[in-house]
Amino acid sequence: MVATIKPRSSFLVKPEQYRYAFLRHVRRCPRVTFVNPVDVKKILGFWYAYATTPMAHPLFRLECSAYDASNCECIDNFTNRILNTDYVNYAILYFCIYNNKTRKYDITIRALTRNTSPTSLTIRTIIQNMRKFRFQTKILIWLKHKAYCFEWFIRSNQDRRRFYRYLAPYNRWNDH
Repeated sequence: MVATIKPRSSFLVKPEQYRYAFLRHVRRCPRVTFVNPVDVKKILGFWYAYATTPMAHPLFRLECSAYDASNCECIDNFTNRILNTDYVNYAILYFCIYNNKTRKYDITIRALTRNTSPTSLTIRTIIQNMRKFRFQTKILIWLKHKAYCFEWFIRSNQDRRRFYRYLAPYNRWNDH
C-alpha cells in the first residue's frame, strides 16, 4: 500500500515539478570549485532556502526552511559547500553524495537568500551562476513563499519584545 500525501498548505511543491528529478542522479560528480576560504564573519546569520533540487520523497520537500549559520555545527556544512556567494544577498550550496540504492551520485543544490523575498537581480544572479557551473536551472524547484511560514515568524519576532496578545499561550506551574 502506498501512502498518499495530502496538501497541508498552499505553498507545497506540486508533483509536476518533480519531472526533472532524474537529472540529479549522475554517474560521477562534476568538478566544481568551492569558495575557499569563506569569510566566516560575513556568512554568519540567517539564510532562507529559495530554490532547491527535488527531494527523493515528497515528505522531504523543502517548503519553508531557514538556516541559522551562527552555530558551530551548521557553519562547517555551510563553509565547505559554497559554490558562490556575495555574502549579502545569496549563497549557492552544492552536495554530491553516492547513493547505494541507485549506484549513482545524487546532486543537491540549494540557493539560499538573506531574505524571504529576494530582488529580481538576486534571482538573475543565482540563475547566471547556475549556468556558469553548467547546472540546468530546470532541475531546481523555485519555492513560492505565499503562505504563512512559521520559521520566518519566529525569526522576525524573537529579537524584540512582543505585545501581550502575540505571546504564545502556556501553562503555569500552578494551573492544574
